[in-house]
Amino acid sequence: MTYHAVGGSSVWNESAHYRFTADEIDVLADAAESIHAMCLEAVEKIITDGMFDVLDIPPAFRGWVEESWRRGDPSLYGRFDLAYNGVSPPRLLEYNADTPTSLVESAVAQWFWLKDVFPAMDQFNSLHEALIERWPVVAPGGAVGLTSMADEEDAMTCAYLCETAIRAGLGARWFPIDRLGWNAATRTFRDAGDAILDACFRLYPWEWMFADEFGGSLPLAPTRWIEPPWKCLLSTKAILPVLWAMFPDSPHLLEASFDPLAGDAVRKPFRSRESANIALIRDGAIRLETDGPYTGPVIFQRAAPLASFAGRRPVLGVWMVGEEACGLGIREESGEITTNLSPFVPHLFEPASAAGGPVGPSFEGDAS
Repeated sequence: MTYHAVGGSSVWNESAHYRFTADEIDVLADAAESIHAMCLEAVEKIITDGMFDVLDIPPAFRGWVEESWRRGDPSLYGRFDLAYNGVSPPRLLEYNADTPTSLVESAVAQWFWLKDVFPAMDQFNSLHEALIERWPVVAPGGAVGLTSMADEEDAMTCAYLCETAIRAGLGARWFPIDRLGWNAATRTFRDAGDAILDACFRLYPWEWMFADEFGGSLPLAPTRWIEPPWKCLLSTKAILPVLWAMFPDSPHLLEASFDPLAGDAVRKPFRSRESANIALIRDGAIRLETDGPYTGPVIFQRAAPLASFAGRRPVLGVWMVGEEACGLGIREESGEITTNLSPFVPHLFEPASAAGGPVGPSFEGDAS
């Protein structure tokens, strides 16, 4: 994890950790898998009912997205960001369905921390093994290109995924997204070495792909994209009101609407990333707002105050690989909005054989 220091501050904090019970880990895993099932039902409804306008999906790609869903194109991974205090059910804040990061921290860095510092403890973390097992499903041809912007975090994330693909027996190579090529004569996408991309993992959002110069060519090529096109229906904040309308009795969802909500709420642009352009609304007025480049349509979500431990508020990111919840990464913030620069803090839980530990997730360490 070479990008742990950003702008003079660290985005990795091992002076503290969060301790869970095995039962609490089960609660988090069950919640994530329940939300995942609801998300799949929502995709079916969106496509069946033709709700593409609601999610602001460009008309040129709607048929292609539907074909991807009907074909059953498999998904590699995703991350649910949850609010959880150990007492109330975990609640979904948002779904990073298409280009989630903090994978290196979640799968690798905190695992080595655990083995070095608390070798007798366990961790909600089978990400590495799950990814290796999943790669042949999403790239059955035996080879995959991986592409992203060339910044350190994205390139390192792809490097790690490349390693898991190689361990799964695939041929894998990374190249920067600006070297992704389109051959109009053969209607094929190519990597930096001009090799045809039969399968391509892109750490680059679908909405950016759609808007790029050769975006209109995406439906013409046989490339198997990872994540698949149908994931664009889940990688927008607009999925939150759709889920709420379908499952208002779920204990894992927060009220969400395309219209303003009375009382405490959070306003989020459809395509906001890294907590940009988020507004916290109280008593009808904006109390706190983050900067950013995102404009366009917004949704409103019921505010869910995060639990506070030594003045830090954690957001729990539960990772899905395929259909399985298999990992946890925690970012914490002293303020009320968690960003991509909020420190990542490791976690552990007591193995089932070590009964009688503390009840409720607890914070341990130097809060400074």
